[in-house]
Parts: sequence; structure tokens; C-alpha cells
Amino acid sequence: ENSEVDEKTSWEVYYPPFEAAVKAGVAAAMCSYNKVNGEYSCHSAEQLTNLKQVMGFQGFVQSDWWALHDISVKEGCDQDMPGIGDAGIGMTAKCSPPKCINNATWYSPEMLSKQPQEYIDESVTRILSSIFRLNIQRSCAPPSCKDWFLKNVTSPKNNALAHYIAAESAVLLKNAG
Repeated sequence: ENSEVDEKTSWEVYYPPFEAAVKAGVAAAMCSYNKVNGEYSCHSAEQLTNLKQVMGFQGFVQSDWWALHDISVKEGCDQDMPGIGDAGIGMTAKCSPPKCINNATWYSPEMLSKQPQEYIDESVTRILSSIFRLNIQRSCAPPSCKDWFLKNVTSPKNNALAHYIAAESAVLLKNAG
């Protein structure tokens, strides 16, 4: 998919949910497979600059699984979900076997070593700042996180909140034609 969207429409229609998430303090955002104005979203310096610099997003941007087609740390994608699930996904003329050093991830040490240090430092700072802000480092330290991930956090209060949110989010449509 490729969505051709002018700047005015982007700011009036598509960006408000992202702006709201940024204002709410979201720690991470995920870029996806789609193209916006001919560029994959994970590689779009324009989209990622709008998120980080214009909207003031302080968290980090992570690719969706296999959404990268090249390394894009310079453009603003801070973390790559690793792995190639399909030989046609995530591979391009620039990087397909046997050309790639490590086909499992675009953000391998070998690939990152070819990037300017300032971009790596910015990405690492964003990721570690989010971990620190959310106090994740005190919750568990990999690989000893199984108990933390499997912890049952269900409570009557959380169940009531989830029910309320689901009820308030339901939209009824009527076909008037």
C-alpha cells in the first residue's frame, strides 16, 4: 500500500492520534510496512522527524516485524524487530543473500558499525531513557523475566476499566440508504 497524503491532510486527519499519544507520554511507537508518499514508513525521515522533532516524541521508534528494507537509523527508526520470516520480506537489491553480512536483522553490530556514531547514540539514548522512565530495569533483567511477563495483573478495578473502555469505544452504524 502507498498512501499519497498532503501535509495539511496529514496534520488535520492522520497526525492527531499520534500527537495525543505523544502528549500522554507514550514510550514507544512502531512504524509499519506501508508507504507514505512513496517511502516506507520506517524509512521516512519526514514522518519520523515530524514525530520526534515537531510533535516532541521522547520515546523510541521500533519497526514492525520485517518492515525494514534497509538500515534506517539515520532516518529515525531506533530499533529493528529482528528476523526474516519470508525470503521476500525485508530483502532488497541492497541486501539479499549472499550480499548481507547478517540477514537476520538490519541492526546487527556489523550493519550498525557502518553508521555514524551520533545516530547510534541517539537511538540508544531514546531506548534506555524509556526503560529508565518506565522503571522496567527494576521489574526484571533479561533473561530472568519469565515471572514478570506471566504475572497476573488482573483485578476487579482493571476489569471494570477495560469493560468501560470497550463499551465507550463501540460505535453503532446505521445504514440510511
